[in-house]
Amino acid sequence: MPLTRLLLGVRMGRRATAAARTAERITDGDLDARARPHGHDEIARLAASVNAMADALGARLEAERRVTADIAHELRTPVAGMATAVGLLTPGRASDLVAGSVHKLRGLVEDVLEVARLDSHAAAVDTEVRLVR
Repeated sequence: MPLTRLLLGVRMGRRATAAARTAERITDGDLDARARPHGHDEIARLAASVNAMADALGARLEAERRVTADIAHELRTPVAGMATAVGLLTPGRASDLVAGSVHKLRGLVEDVLEVARLDSHAAAVDTEVRLVR
């Protein structure tokens, strides 16, 4: 009987450790990581909860990505209109200030769009190794 309890405890400990490792992978950004719930005990509920948490987190991040992309796309048209209107202003200090601000705003909108593309994996990140001497 004591040996059976020991083996059961070891088995449950391994299952709990596996669920914890899955949660750590999710924490590290692997939102596809999933625990494997077995049975109907507390450890199985823990594993199922880790999976539900990963699903909810993934859905929330995707919703945030969509909102970010939608906002950037919606801002793009008025910023383009502002850039065109700046060209119609009388040259001078005021028009230079407005043109500079519109240029900065356009850059920010483009940066947000680029981040949204990268987050959705619609664009690939090109990297190269550089040695610093």
